[in-house]
Amino acid sequence: MDASLDYHKKALTLFEDIDEHPMLADSPLPRATIRASLAEANKLVGVMYYRVGKLDEALPYYQKAYDLAGEAAAARPDDPAVRINLTKAALALGSTADRTGDRKKAEGFFSEARTRARELLAARPDDPSVKLNWADVLFLTGLSRMYADERTEARDDLEACAKVYEELAAADPRDIYEQRNVGKAHYGLGSLDLLESRADEARAHFERALTIRETLAAIDPKNDRRRMDLMLAQAQTGRVDEAVETAERLASRPKVDPELRIELARCYAIAARTLAGKDSQRTEVLGMRAMDCLCAAAKDGYRDRGYLGGEPDLRPLRDREDFRALLEGIRIQTR
Repeated sequence: MDASLDYHKKALTLFEDIDEHPMLADSPLPRATIRASLAEANKLVGVMYYRVGKLDEALPYYQKAYDLAGEAAAARPDDPAVRINLTKAALALGSTADRTGDRKKAEGFFSEARTRARELLAARPDDPSVKLNWADVLFLTGLSRMYADERTEARDDLEACAKVYEELAAADPRDIYEQRNVGKAHYGLGSLDLLESRADEARAHFERALTIRETLAAIDPKNDRRRMDLMLAQAQTGRVDEAVETAERLASRPKVDPELRIELARCYAIAARTLAGKDSQRTEVLGMRAMDCLCAAAKDGYRDRGYLGGEPDLRPLRDREDFRALLEGIRIQTR
């Protein structure tokens, strides 16, 4: 993640230089094109900070991306790519506001993103990129609603996004990105089912996610993102030993960034919940491992208290005194 952030910042510097001196580029570019690229570069730097839980650092980049994307969209209102970028920038600001506890502000940006995505879909109903944009909006707003315990609305969004992801994946079965989207939608629906004590429905969704994630992990065994996805599905379907083994392999890397530590904590927390009442000693060990990962992430600067408090996979930890102390410590640091 550190290396990725470094490259994204270098790219951003180049785009800023082109924006300030457009005639120095190999060929002069339209101002709107430069601004659209600069907006995307800012957003991607924000994404890097967001993924490691540094929301304060992400916010100014997201805001800049939103402002620039708005300029580009005003100049090129008929360009779907530019309009999609503006939608994603609004989503990013909504997610950040949501995670920092400003629900009203988050709803404003989420509403804007939904409106923009819906209007674009109405204008270009057969465009795969436009369909994907709509599904992504539904997925992120659905997760936000699930974290806020707005379960009926969350289910509507997650079921709708799953349908679109399924359609896109069926249209091109070789598209790994679309297959992964189907897996994450079913995982989200499984999490929601667990919250509503619908164990059979939850297992069906997690099994579907597991099948997809096993296939994708087998295609590229060294892809850590796919292995992280896989271990969570393994844990949710009762394959605790496999999940923990996958987690231990990931944890043995020379450098473990905060994002990976949070994913490991989720895996251990799910495994602890699965074994609760069956193996008390191992349940306690897994709970401690989860907390060790969370504390290490916080030590490395992870401050996304909203995610830690809302993520269903971490719910088994909520009654722990050390978990509550961790959240309080992050609250004090970020106020």
